[in-house]
Amino acid sequence: MPRTPKPWRRGGPSGPWYCQLERKKVFLAPGSASKTEANRVLFSLLAAPRRPVKAQRAQQVATLGDLIRWWLARLADQVQESSRKPATLETHVTFMKSADAAMGKLPVTGLRESDVHAWIDQPAWNQTTRATAVKRVLAALNWATRTRLIPSNPISGVERPRELVRARVVTPAEADKLRAAIKPGDPLGDLFDFLRWSGCRQGEARGLTADMLQHDGTIVVPTKRTRDGRETRTIVLRPEAEVLVQRLAKEYPDGPLFRTEKGRPWQRDRVTERFRRLAEKAGVAPGATAHGLRHCLGTDLLIAGVPPSTVAALCGNSTAVLLRVYDRSRERIDTLREALAKVSAPKAPEAAEPKEKAEEPQDKPDAPRETP
Repeated sequence: MPRTPKPWRRGGPSGPWYCQLERKKVFLAPGSASKTEANRVLFSLLAAPRRPVKAQRAQQVATLGDLIRWWLARLADQVQESSRKPATLETHVTFMKSADAAMGKLPVTGLRESDVHAWIDQPAWNQTTRATAVKRVLAALNWATRTRLIPSNPISGVERPRELVRARVVTPAEADKLRAAIKPGDPLGDLFDFLRWSGCRQGEARGLTADMLQHDGTIVVPTKRTRDGRETRTIVLRPEAEVLVQRLAKEYPDGPLFRTEKGRPWQRDRVTERFRRLAEKAGVAPGATAHGLRHCLGTDLLIAGVPPSTVAALCGNSTAVLLRVYDRSRERIDTLREALAKVSAPKAPEAAEPKEKAEEPQDKPDAPRETP
């Protein structure tokens, strides 16, 4: 006699509710729901066993607004499980509330590409913001398809706007101008030097603490789990960067190492604003950001002939991402000219001397015909 399915939590005591139906794990309710609510969903699934599970679950998310509420509840559960960062949930909430206000009453299975384009066509959004909004909605629909809340993703092939380049490469000359524009004693100078010497991300630098510094001159920072299962990243320091970090570690043994003139940790918006004003003061073209220093180091290493796999390990990226994002050598005309100068230009073939035409033999007069 087959066993009666029962709801169970997945991932711990606060995880979402699942059950086993037809040898497959079926999502019942988010972790915030009670066991009674999970049983109610399970009994509704068992009430009509002849009907396909997809059709049963589709009744629970008739509109896009219903799906959005399920998706946000799922993300909140993942934040509690520490499998997602709170900042990720905040980003999804911002876009999902906008999508709910514009398309929440539309049937989720009848959602069209034109509906999405009409929603993202907001004057205050640039191309990157619109592309991010589409990705957030696609993530919710793909999740609903995998968990069989809906039969299929109705806008799986939607065209997304092309994202703008986040930061351009800061050339060595521009980096020198920016550094010279920083006043002596300004805490921004320490952050600037560390970003330029290490090539780490701005968020990684702002979150560094003294206990992350290792005895072998490296820094181990926590990161989200990668495909190969790693949850930390090792930053190799140059001697100058190691001396800088050791000095800050003695000054701030607890909390972030890099701080403002008021002793507060650097915030992302504050760093962005300071770099913008710094570029204006130094006379550098717009777009020279803190992230551009990271691209600068990666490009310099590639130009110096360092293998891409080694550069990828230093920057904490895969080789494919490195060559696609950090290989900006084509933007440096001087570097391209130096590369061409290393190859000697082929000599043009010498023009062949025209050959003198041979004197054609003169036609001999015809011999007289013999008369019979």
